Amino acid sequence: MIKISHEFPENYYLEGHTEDLVDYQYCLAHRFLSNDAYREYFYRYKHQGGEVYLDNSLYELGEAFDRHMYQKIIHDLEPNYYFLPDVFNQTVDNIESQLSFLRDISPSTPSEISKPIAICHGMTPKDIISSFRILNSALPDYAMIAIPFGSHAWLNEEDDPKYLRKSKCEDDNARMAANRGIFLNRYYKTLRKRNIHLLGCKGLREIPFINCLESTDFIRSIDTSLPAASALEGNEIKMDYKPKFLIDKNFDMPVRNVDLIRKNAEDFRRQLLTK
Repeated sequence: MIKISHEFPENYYLEGHTEDLVDYQYCLAHRFLSNDAYREYFYRYKHQGGEVYLDNSLYELGEAFDRHMYQKIIHDLEPNYYFLPDVFNQTVDNIESQLSFLRDISPSTPSEISKPIAICHGMTPKDIISSFRILNSALPDYAMIAIPFGSHAWLNEEDDPKYLRKSKCEDDNARMAANRGIFLNRYYKTLRKRNIHLLGCKGLREIPFINCLESTDFIRSIDTSLPAASALEGNEIKMDYKPKFLIDKNFDMPVRNVDLIRKNAEDFRRQLLTK
């Protein structure tokens, strides 16, 4: 079964509105470092047996978190999984960034405590699958590989007929969501050689493609802000709707719309896990 985590503003964690909606918690490195209450929450959650993925905050900051500070956070929190420092939309630089970090941290980070997740990046689907093959060969067996939601590759600007073109789907978010789903089906036999994390979710149009896979056993987990961000705009999740609300830009907001967040999270889970 695919494990699901949702991202929330700080007070939703602190006031106990998250844990029954997620299978694991998703921790942002820059928030962990700068926010005492957030940091203490994740200490407690992890040490009480909860599963934690530590994110390097590339999406929020525009670049991966400081490598030395990130290494200290990994040693301190001991997350179950941590994302290696990646380089968005780049192939060669991204692979080198992640493998060099793994070489640096491996001697002092026991694999049975904190396991790495590498991320595939590139400008085309061919770049993504090429990155996957390289990383799959280079990584230890216990590592995961993530396929990102926001990659330039899913825009299909090369007009590859195997993916949705702009002429067939003008909305970028909907097209990108569908194209990652098409990618999962096209390269199913290759991708299933490794446990996969789906990094974020551009929209519901991807889900039917996931559900038509022969098996989803290789997809270990997904994280998404879609249910919470939609609810905080006052909306239910729906096809081809990607909220503009950014969790990180509204991180200190008071708790509201809890019932709608819960409904959206339950709807997302029901749609994703229909198989």
